[in-house]
Amino acid sequence: MTKQQKVAELFSDLSLITDLPRRIGEGWDGLLVRLGLTRVVIYHIKFNNHGQLEDMIKDGLDKWNIQNIKEPVSKRAAAFLEALRAQEMVPLAEELEEEYNFNEPELVESTPDVTEDPRDTSADTSIVYTREASGDIMNSLDRPKNDRSDPTENGPDINGDFPLRDYQMEIAQDGLKGENSIIWARTGSGKTRVAVYIMKNHLDNNPTGKIAFFNTTMTLLDQQYEVIRKFLPKYKHQIMKFSGVEQNEVTLLSNTQHFRVCVLTPMTLEKYLAEETVSLDLFSMLVFDECHHTRKKEPYNQIMKYYRKLLQDSTVKLPQILGLTASVGTERACNVDDAEKSILELMARMNVHKIATPRINRKEYTQMFPEPEKHSEVMKDRTTDPMRDTIEDAMGRLETWLQDKLCDLDKNVHKLLGEIPDKMRMEQQYQSWLSRLMGALPRSEELTPEIKHQAIVIAEHLTMYQTALSVNHTLCMKDVLEHLYHSSLKYKILEGGKKNAVVISNSSRNNTDEDNTGSDNTGVVNTGGDNTDVDESGNDETEITCVSLYTSVTKKLEILSKNDEYENPNIVRLRKMVDKNFEEKGKDSTFIVFVEQRESAVAVSKYLTEKSSFAKCCFLISAQSTADGDGKQSQAEYNWVVQRLLSKQINGLVATQVAEEGLDIPACNFVIRYNQSSNEISTIQAAGRSRAMGGTVIDFANERKHRQEQGNVMKLTLMNQALEMVLGRPVDSIRQEVNKRMDSITKTEAEEEERSREAGRKNKTQGNFTLRCLRCQEVAVSSPDIRRYKETNYIVVGRDFYKKAKRRLKKKVTCYENMTKRYKVYCIKCGSDWGAGICMRNLFFAVLKIRQFIVRDDDTEKEYFGVPWSVIPHTVQTMTEEDFSSVAALDKLIEDAPDN
Repeated sequence: MTKQQKVAELFSDLSLITDLPRRIGEGWDGLLVRLGLTRVVIYHIKFNNHGQLEDMIKDGLDKWNIQNIKEPVSKRAAAFLEALRAQEMVPLAEELEEEYNFNEPELVESTPDVTEDPRDTSADTSIVYTREASGDIMNSLDRPKNDRSDPTENGPDINGDFPLRDYQMEIAQDGLKGENSIIWARTGSGKTRVAVYIMKNHLDNNPTGKIAFFNTTMTLLDQQYEVIRKFLPKYKHQIMKFSGVEQNEVTLLSNTQHFRVCVLTPMTLEKYLAEETVSLDLFSMLVFDECHHTRKKEPYNQIMKYYRKLLQDSTVKLPQILGLTASVGTERACNVDDAEKSILELMARMNVHKIATPRINRKEYTQMFPEPEKHSEVMKDRTTDPMRDTIEDAMGRLETWLQDKLCDLDKNVHKLLGEIPDKMRMEQQYQSWLSRLMGALPRSEELTPEIKHQAIVIAEHLTMYQTALSVNHTLCMKDVLEHLYHSSLKYKILEGGKKNAVVISNSSRNNTDEDNTGSDNTGVVNTGGDNTDVDESGNDETEITCVSLYTSVTKKLEILSKNDEYENPNIVRLRKMVDKNFEEKGKDSTFIVFVEQRESAVAVSKYLTEKSSFAKCCFLISAQSTADGDGKQSQAEYNWVVQRLLSKQINGLVATQVAEEGLDIPACNFVIRYNQSSNEISTIQAAGRSRAMGGTVIDFANERKHRQEQGNVMKLTLMNQALEMVLGRPVDSIRQEVNKRMDSITKTEAEEEERSREAGRKNKTQGNFTLRCLRCQEVAVSSPDIRRYKETNYIVVGRDFYKKAKRRLKKKVTCYENMTKRYKVYCIKCGSDWGAGICMRNLFFAVLKIRQFIVRDDDTEKEYFGVPWSVIPHTVQTMTEEDFSSVAALDKLIEDAPDN
C-alpha cells in the first residue's frame, strides 16, 4: 500500500490550486456552497471549458481555506469530506481517505514537495507553484523565506499595502497621477511591483475601474497572474486570467462584469475587438508588460490600433496606458537621431508623453542592481572535420542534380541555380537561397508536376543537411545523427516509397568507389526506392537516390561519431566555461546558458549534466508548437523546471529566447550566450538574467554573430544617448512630437484599411479553384467541396479528398471554437502536411492548411502559392446546417497512419 500523506498537505498550495480543482470538476458550485461560501457567484461555465472551471474551483477552495485557517487541520478535513459526500462526490472522498492519513495523532502544517515530475499529472495544468513572489516574477533564492528585514522585498501587509523603494516610488509617480507613461528600468528592479502598486491605487480610487494586464506569452501570463493575486489580496477574487485557448466571447463579456483585473494575451483581446463583441473602453487602464513589443504588426500594436481609433471619438473616455520594459530598442537606427526617432515612434504608438526611469534616486538604483561583468570569446572551427565534409559532399551531389535537371527548363529557377552560395552552406545566405528556391519551384509554369515534386524533395534534403551543418558547429556529433533521424520523420524520407526516392545518379558496379559514391561517401547501399538493372555490356547498374544517399551519410556519420578525435571543440569549451565559473564563484552558483534552437537547448542541457563536474541542469523552451507541431514544453513542465531551480535541486538552465523576458532568478551569477544571434533588446534581456552580485555574462559565438553582438552593443549606446535626449526635452515638445507622429500613424492605418476593404470588394468573386499538393502536385480538392466555418476555418466536405489523405493522432488534443483538434492530416502519396483533423458534432472533418497547397484559379489559370485565404480571389461557401446533416462517416474513408 502507498504511504499516506499527512492530512495537512490536503490544504497545501499544490493541492488547492492544482490537484483538487482537477479532480472535483462538475458540481463545484454546490460543493462550495456546502462549505459555507454562501455568496459564491455562480458562473455559467460549460464543463468542457476546463481552464476556467479549474480557476473557479481554485479560487473557491482558496477562499474557504483562508476563512477557516484558524480551525485545526482535522476539523477542516472532516468538514471537507462531509461536504464531498453531501454533494454526492463519495468516490473522491474515499480516494482522499486512502491517500491522506486522517487519523494521525498530530497534525502539523507542512510544505509539500512541489517538484514532482509534471509528466505524472495532467498535461493541461498551467499553474505556477511559486506563491511567494516579489520583484519582477520569482521569489528570491538567496533570501530565507522567514527573512523580513527589508520590507520593500515583502508582500502586502494585513491591510493589503506594500512599500516601494525610493527609486520605485519615483518611477511610479506618473502612473499614480493617472498619466500615460512607460516605466523603463533594468530586469529585476521590480517593475511589476511598481505596476501593481499603480494598479492598486487606480482600483482603490476608481470603484468601477477595470484593468487589462497584457503579456505576450503564456508562460509570463500565468506567472504574472499569480504575482498580481499575491499583491492585490483585496481584489484577489476579482482577478481573472484569459489565454484565449478555450474561452468564447460570451464568457469574456460576462466575466468582465464581475472582475476588476483581466490578465490576458493581446491576441485574446484582439479577437474580441475584431468581432466587436468587446470595446476597448470597457477598461480604464491598460498595462503592457514588455511594451517594446508595440511595433508594426505585433499584437500589442494591434491593440493600440483600436485605442487610436477610439481617440478620434471625443465622447469616449480612454483607458490609462502603462508600459513596462527593460529596453525599448532602436529598430534599425544607425545614429543617435534615428534612435531618438525610434523611441518617439514607440511613445506615439502607445500615446505616451513620459518615460519614467530612475534619475533622482539613480545611486540607490545602480547600487541595488550593478551591471554584470561582460566577456566575449569567438568559437573555433575544427582543424579536421570529416562530419562536415561528409554532409557538404552530400549537399554538393544534390545541388548538382538541381543544376543538371532544371537549368534549361525554367529561366527563373535557372537564375537561382546560378547563385548557389555553395561556399557558405552554413550561413544565413544559404538559408535565404533555399527559401527563395522553395518559393520559386511551385510557381514555375515550365516545370512538369513530376519534376517539381522531385526538385522540392531535393530542396527538403538540402534544408535538412544545411541544419545538420549548424548542429555540427555547436553541438555533439551524436546530436547531428539525432537531427538527421528526426528530419527523416519530418520529411517522410524513409516512408515515401519511390515517389520520394529521387534518382540523383547512376553508377556502374564495376567502377571505382570514387566514381560510385564520391571520396566522402563510400559504402552507399541500395535501399528502398533504388533499382538495379543490367546494361548492354552486362554490367549491372545501381541507381543512387536521395534516400540511399541519406542512408549512406548517416552510416558514415555514425562511424565517425565513435571517434572522440572529431568531437566538436566548441561544446567542450562551453563545458569548461561552466566548470570554471563554478570553481571561481563557488559550488552554490546558479547559471543560465542561452541557445538559439529548441533542439540545442535539449542537447546542451543533457551534455552539461553528463559531462560537467558541477552542472545539474534542465532545459526551458517555448510552450508554443513549431510549424510541425513538435518540440514544445508544456506549461506544467516549464513551471516544474523553474521550481526545481528555485529549490536548488538543479543549479542551471539551458534556455531559448523564451527565458529572456520575465524569468528572474536572483541567485543567478553567470550567463553564457552560446552562439545565439539576437538584437540589442535580446542582449540586454539576457544580460539581465545575471542578477547576483559579481555576476558575469559571456558571449560565446562564431565570428559572424560576434560581429553582430558588437553591433548590438553599439545600438545600446545609441539607445541610452537617445533616451537622455528625450528626457532632456521639454514635456510640451515631447507631447507635440508624439501627437504629430500618432496622427500620422492613425492616418496611414486608416488608408491601409480602406485599401484592404476596396481590394476585398473588387477581388472576391464567384468562381472555382483547385488545390494541388505543394510537394507532389497531386490534386487534393476543388472549391465546391470546401466550406468556410466561423470565418477562419476552411473545412473539406467532399468525400474524394479523404481517400487521398491519411491522418495521425496528435500528441496533444486541443479545443477551440467548439472543435476538438485531434489529428494531423497528410497527403497519402508524399506525406505533406495538409492540415488538421477535427471532431465536431460527433463528425470528423479536415481543416485545410492553405499554405501547403498550390491554388489554381480555374477561370484565369493563375496560380497562388504560400498565401493566406484572404488572397484567394474567389468566395468560399459558408458551412450550413444542411452540410452538417448531409455529411457523415468521412472518418471511414481516410487512412489511419501509425504513430511516429
